[in-house]
Amino acid sequence: MIKRIGGSGAYVTGAVQGAIYQFDTGKVYSINQEGARLLSDFFSGAEPAEENRAFLSQVGSTTGLNLDDVSDYPIPLCPPKLNFAWLELTQACNLRCVHCYQGECHGEPEQPLSVSEWKRVISQCAAAGCGSIQFIGGEPSVCAFLPELISFAHAAGIGGISIFSNLFFLPEPLFSAIVEHRVSVNFSLYGAAAPVHDRITQTPGSFDRLISNIKKLQARSIPLRAHVVMMRENEGEYGHIEDFLHSIGIDSIHYDEIRKVYGGTQSPHMPSKSTLQLRKPNFRTSRAEFEQALCANTCWFGKFAVSTDGSVYPCEFERQLVYGNVRRTSVADILAGDMVRTYWYLSYAHIQPCRDCEYRFACRDCRPLAYAECGSRTGQNPRCFYDPSAGTWG
Repeated sequence: MIKRIGGSGAYVTGAVQGAIYQFDTGKVYSINQEGARLLSDFFSGAEPAEENRAFLSQVGSTTGLNLDDVSDYPIPLCPPKLNFAWLELTQACNLRCVHCYQGECHGEPEQPLSVSEWKRVISQCAAAGCGSIQFIGGEPSVCAFLPELISFAHAAGIGGISIFSNLFFLPEPLFSAIVEHRVSVNFSLYGAAAPVHDRITQTPGSFDRLISNIKKLQARSIPLRAHVVMMRENEGEYGHIEDFLHSIGIDSIHYDEIRKVYGGTQSPHMPSKSTLQLRKPNFRTSRAEFEQALCANTCWFGKFAVSTDGSVYPCEFERQLVYGNVRRTSVADILAGDMVRTYWYLSYAHIQPCRDCEYRFACRDCRPLAYAECGSRTGQNPRCFYDPSAGTWG
């Protein structure tokens, strides 16, 4: 059952329990088995027993939703549109991080895309309505024509431009392009001090260079976001890293954990105690996110990654599925292809056991992680420990 509650909420049933989504606050409320039965009966038109009215009143007052204003939730139209693209400019990198998914190999393919080919890709992305791109690598800062591509993307009308960098290298032309076009910078950090960070990058001085360039960008008010990959090598640093980042004025932080898709040089291990495993309800969503999740994949929809050789993948971590190649096929034709449609619309209706989960429209999917660790593109995200058939958390 999926019901719309007024103009700002929804009720979703799972195998045994339910959830109420409050779009104004972003909160998702868990409803136990008995409560779900009562709400389902009420929303189906049954007159509630007197002893159940207090429960319904409490649900309404807690969520701020009018439970009397209920209708079936229409499945929205979710037309295909490219919103975001990763552009992998180079395989080269100036660091040798132990967890890098490229392993020890950082060489370019025999015929990497030229600057003119990248400009054609950017133009085609802009023509397809793409509003945001991120330049990645390897390490994009070592690409000599990155400043030129930033200026070109800005002139093409792409409003959201970002780079993902280790910030070891910030040449003046790149720094000037970042400042001129208000490019957002995502950077990698692995420790709260040099010994841990430099051991993971295998590059002495990389921590100090990173912090120096962060301060240089902060002085020009450039938006910054930290990306922290947790592994056995830095698992004791979790709290220290967060405290350190806050102390230098970085509040936007994204955490990940070592994945099997990584093929590092020293075989780093998962942290002994995962910080990202979902073992209790911890969901938030918006109306737009909820409605997209009704019909499309919550990770891949509206995105793709273009590799150094022109191959187009669902995302930077999924290299087994290839949508096409921009040297042979235009971006528009790739987007119109059956393969893009198949994986963009791989909604939770296709994923077991998620199709029976009451939280499915507030969850953040990761198909590459499911495939890498479970061997299935329709299996449960291995970081989720909820069993919807029993309504219990592992």
